[in-house]
Amino acid sequence: MSAFPVISQHRMLERLSHPQRKVRIVLDTDTFNEIDDQFAVVYALKSPERIQVEAFYAAPFTTTCRQARRTAWKKASANCIASPRSSRK
Repeated sequence: MSAFPVISQHRMLERLSHPQRKVRIVLDTDTFNEIDDQFAVVYALKSPERIQVEAFYAAPFTTTCRQARRTAWKKASANCIASPRSSRK
C-alpha cells in the first residue's frame, strides 16, 4: 500500500488557489438519477468565461438501476410466495 506524498502547506495552498484562467474540464455524469449532475452540466455550459468543456460522459445508470429493481422485486416476490399474507399476520 502506498502512502500519500507529503507536501508543504505553502505548496498545498498554491495548488488549491484559483488558476486565474479558464479551466478545461471533462464532465463525467449520471444525469438520470439525481439533480446535482444536471446542475453541473448547466453550470458548465452557462459559464464559458470560466469553464471550457472538453467532453461530457454519461453513465448508463438506468440499466444498473433497472437490474437492481428487478433483483429486489424477485427477492420480495419469493418472500411473499414463501410466506403468504395469512401466515404473516
